[in-house]
Amino acid sequence: MNRTTRTSFACLAILVLVAGGCDEPRTQTAAEKATAAKAKADAAGKTKPREILGKTTTDIRDASAELGKGGVVANNQEVAAKSVFAPSKQYISAIDRVAAMNIQHAVELYRAETGEYPKDYDEFMKNVIKKGQPDEIRLPQLPFYQEYGYDAPAHQLIVIEYPDRKAGKQ
Repeated sequence: MNRTTRTSFACLAILVLVAGGCDEPRTQTAAEKATAAKAKADAAGKTKPREILGKTTTDIRDASAELGKGGVVANNQEVAAKSVFAPSKQYISAIDRVAAMNIQHAVELYRAETGEYPKDYDEFMKNVIKKGQPDEIRLPQLPFYQEYGYDAPAHQLIVIEYPDRKAGKQ
């Protein structure tokens, strides 16, 4: 055999091995599918820490639905103890208060124009937040374990904290 023939034969052998694979395909069990789905959700940023400095969001959720899923109303107003995390806790507390005042002002303007508060979450998102419109209201981004929620009966913005997200990353 000459050199060209040997090279061609080696390339063909490698191609057959790669194309054929080394293992037979198998189907996933239900538990393996659930684990893969959870890993995919985590990778998509559902429970992944996110940047908050200088970032904004229009993601405001229906508070009653989120509280029913295990969320709790966050207490960001507490005074941060002297610790390494004190500045970040103070920043989160400040953005929480500013966002709540901004939304309260927008809700009161809506009430002044229409004579009533938004009836439900959908009306709030459409007429107050105006998501997707040029004059939409953007709020400062919260940490990964907190989300904004609109409490329709009280006509106010709240911060919802997810203890399972917070515990999973500590």
